[in-house]
Amino acid sequence: KSFVETYITDEYKESVNDVLTRALKGEEPANYEVPIYSKYGVRIMVLLNATTRRNTKGEVIGVVGVGQDITEIDNLRKDLSVSNARWQSIIKNEELAIIEVNLKLEIEFCSNIVKTTQHLFKKEDLIGQHVKSFFEISEWNSIWLPQFKRLIKQGRYFVTQYDVKDGVKTITIQNQWFPHYESGELVNIICIASDITEINEARQELSNINRHFIQSQEASLTGSWEWDIQKNIIWWSDETYKIFEVKKESFHNTYENYLDLLNKESQEKVNRQVKSILEDGQPYIHIAQLKDNKQKYLEGKGYLIKDKQGNNQKLIGIIKDISVEHKLETQLKESQERRQALFKKIIVTQEDERKRLARDVHDDLGQQLAYLKIKLELAKKETIKGLAEINDKNIKICGSSRCSNSLQELNESIDQLQKTIQTTREIAKELRPPQLDLLELKDLIESHINQLNYPNIKIMSSIKINENEISTTIKETIYRILKEGLENSIKHASPKAIKVDVKSRKKEIYLKVIDDGRGFKPDDIIKPGSFGLIGIEEQLVPLNGAFTIRRQNHKTILETRIPI
Repeated sequence: KSFVETYITDEYKESVNDVLTRALKGEEPANYEVPIYSKYGVRIMVLLNATTRRNTKGEVIGVVGVGQDITEIDNLRKDLSVSNARWQSIIKNEELAIIEVNLKLEIEFCSNIVKTTQHLFKKEDLIGQHVKSFFEISEWNSIWLPQFKRLIKQGRYFVTQYDVKDGVKTITIQNQWFPHYESGELVNIICIASDITEINEARQELSNINRHFIQSQEASLTGSWEWDIQKNIIWWSDETYKIFEVKKESFHNTYENYLDLLNKESQEKVNRQVKSILEDGQPYIHIAQLKDNKQKYLEGKGYLIKDKQGNNQKLIGIIKDISVEHKLETQLKESQERRQALFKKIIVTQEDERKRLARDVHDDLGQQLAYLKIKLELAKKETIKGLAEINDKNIKICGSSRCSNSLQELNESIDQLQKTIQTTREIAKELRPPQLDLLELKDLIESHINQLNYPNIKIMSSIKINENEISTTIKETIYRILKEGLENSIKHASPKAIKVDVKSRKKEIYLKVIDDGRGFKPDDIIKPGSFGLIGIEEQLVPLNGAFTIRRQNHKTILETRIPI
């Protein structure tokens, strides 16, 4: 087989062929480095020597080739070349300065501008100087000379750090002093000097951020945590340990131990949410309680982080002590419940008082007025009989004007009394309509709408409710708000049509009164007592209800919502 064609790479075939040709001509070529490929396709760097082979007559009969595998040497040489280029780049860019010091502590080599505690030196200025020029004179004998002696005697590496004034800026220099051995003997000391100003500033900034972070967590009673799912490592901030009332030094931070700090209900809740977030990746929030401190309530939030491949990497989150907020919320809720109960009692009392007043007006005052009317009519009859043949029709033949005036006053009194009786009946009905006790809400609403006498206004209703879900108080409130809403529309909007919509849904009852009238101005809403809104609000407060009034699609909508 052809040696060149079989084993030599394409870029070297011509040059190797030239070496062999010259050897066959009797020329004695020098060593030649060339890459070849083994039969397994592995690239090998070979140091090749091609020597002319001659017979006893001195004639060229061939070439003797000697090859040495120098692949490792070549790789090492490349690494050294790259490393040297890197060091040259570092030194050139003034990232580092390399200093060599002999065993007499005199500077023999300096790669760059050197910044010492006293001065900024160029490398030419330092060659031959004693190394103590790097240090404060007052500290040399007591601190640094003993360090160098230990380095020379025991090989102990040490680091020095100091600030240097570079114009208006103060920079921080770090020197690392190493012993340099050759064949087991100390030959000199190497110093690597670096400007660590930016590193120190970054460290200081990080320290400040960390301090502020800790202070903010302490102030807000909020801790943070991180759970590396792949490595099963859990980290807590200092405030988190405080919140869970455990000592950082003695608490073994595992998921199981964390759960053991919570009561049973909280454990089940946390387990469910952790399982859920690992499956769907959605953040969670929960309220938990400690097992050994039932007065402590904690709010936890968790978020999932995935790696580049989309795998679950870690959970991070915060934990906050909300015991004070929870206590205030509980007290507020209890206060609201007491307030609601008081308002409901007031409504019941008002309705009872309305019933009593309606009964008194209708039964007592109404009967007394009716009795008085009867008496006046009897008096009129007796008066007419006593005046001979004079009656109401021919009273003019009575010669006495006083007689005529008396009968006229009696007639007017009877008419006025009849009006008063009618007014008391209307008052009694307004105070407590008898339909409230006789009809269900649907019939009550329809009955009221049918009684309204406005031929130019079309009033429609849609009522879809479960009467069994509605208490007497809610029924009375809906009825009175409906009346107020209809009265507002008719009185203020001049509508052509009004729609009443009542329905129950999801434990709430809704009432809408919708009209196509002229609407209202925003200022009308904030006027005290406008549209009877204050009265509506007062009726809704005890029932924890709410209402809105808005203009939409050229229609005014009064919407009321009451929890059932």
